[in-house]
Amino acid sequence: MRILGIDPGIALVGYSIIDLDGREVNLIQCGVITTDSNLRPWERLKIIRKDLNEILQVFQPDASAVELLYFTKNIKTGISVAQGRGVILECLAANRIEKIVEFTPTHLKQVLFGNGKASKREIQIMVSKALNLPGLIKPDDAADATALALAFIRGGFASNLCLA
Repeated sequence: MRILGIDPGIALVGYSIIDLDGREVNLIQCGVITTDSNLRPWERLKIIRKDLNEILQVFQPDASAVELLYFTKNIKTGISVAQGRGVILECLAANRIEKIVEFTPTHLKQVLFGNGKASKREIQIMVSKALNLPGLIKPDDAADATALALAFIRGGFASNLCLA
């Protein structure tokens, strides 16, 4: 099974492709989709859609884990991230990704650590250890997307996947 983890944003969208083969978990690729802050919002959203469509076509995931928005003090940033997240969800649906699991940051930490109090650094270290990587994944958005894909697996969502 192939899982796509996505950390939504407007400037940076983290993504990670993980394969689950029996009990073996392998990182295939991770990175970020970037948009230029000088572009108009709809141009940035168009870039996110185009690049995510390419990722979906190349890697053909079976399922996706996407971070849910949580309260933000900067409403303007929250709205633009929500717009990016909307494009991401629509893109997944248009590419027939029917199994989408959403995690709040706290729920992600509960699944990975048993509590919602882990630091960003602790998550990065756990992700590297779980995937036997020589170092931490950079940038943070790609590491967060990888943690989301791992939470999909550790949360038991991979075991009850039904594909049409």
